[in-house]
Amino acid sequence: MENEANTPWTKVSDPSYFRQVLGNMADLGFGIRNSTTAHVRFGLTGIGHAPNYQIEGADGSTHCFRGMGHAPARDVESEFAPENLSRETFSYADIQGMLSRVVGRDR
Repeated sequence: MENEANTPWTKVSDPSYFRQVLGNMADLGFGIRNSTTAHVRFGLTGIGHAPNYQIEGADGSTHCFRGMGHAPARDVESEFAPENLSRETFSYADIQGMLSRVVGRDR
C-alpha cells in the first residue's frame, strides 16, 4: 500500500465522490458485472477532497477524470502523468468498499 501521507483518496469524506467514480466506471462498461476488467488509479497531488482519477481497462485504454466534477479531463492527451498517480490500483469492489467506509463514518 502507498505511504499514508501520499494517499489523498483515504481523506475523501463525501460519499458522492465514490458514487461518481463507480458511476463513471459503470458508464464505461466496467460496472459490477465487469468489475475485474478495469481498475482505478487516484491522483497523488491534491489534498484529498476529490482527487483526479484514471480508469484503466484491461485492454490498456485510459479514461481520465477531474475529481471535483467527475468530468473527463479533456486537457490530457491520453493519461495522467504516471508519477502523479497511485501505484496501487483499485477494482470496482475496492471502490465500493471505500464508499462503505465513508458512509459508515457518517453514522
